[in-house]
Amino acid sequence: MTHLTLGPRYEISILNEQGVSKTEIGRNLGKHRSTVIRELKRNSDGRNGQYKAELAQKKSCTRHKQKNKHKNFTADVKDYVTYWLKKAGRGHIPNRTDISQRPAVVDKKQRIGDLEIDLIIGKNHKGALLTINDRATGVLKMAHIKGKETKDVEIMTKELLEDWIPFIHTITSDNGKEFANHEAIAGKEEPTKT
Repeated sequence: MTHLTLGPRYEISILNEQGVSKTEIGRNLGKHRSTVIRELKRNSDGRNGQYKAELAQKKSCTRHKQKNKHKNFTADVKDYVTYWLKKAGRGHIPNRTDISQRPAVVDKKQRIGDLEIDLIIGKNHKGALLTINDRATGVLKMAHIKGKETKDVEIMTKELLEDWIPFIHTITSDNGKEFANHEAIAGKEEPTKT
């Protein structure tokens, strides 16, 4: 149902004063008679029962502003979720470098060795496909891995990149937790133990 605006309310007011039936007013507006009945009931003057377009518009706007908007994610819910996510360590990649800090030359796609890495999860979350793409040349390396665990991703990434090491400048990934071992992949820390 579309809400009535001031124009149709003027029409309701005039036709109602002339004694036109609710059904006929509805036909003139292209609305069902129940819309007209509801409008007259809700937005007439509470003291004298008269329906005036300006008053009806004000009452409608006030009611709409005061309507308790349905909020699923309240401040309390947000605090609760944030607390438990920090306890679980989810959504956090240690020492992550933001994409805004990536060198501008990477966006030009002219330098070999600026790579993008991604993980495509298989149907029913069974297996995954690890893809590594050079932005300049479009050369693609990919491999099937058994899952999306960080250790599996780390091992396969190192294996795929072994012969590219001398040419690598940057590797860009999304913020998926499967790339949390990015420092081990880059050789900035000891490999994680299994």
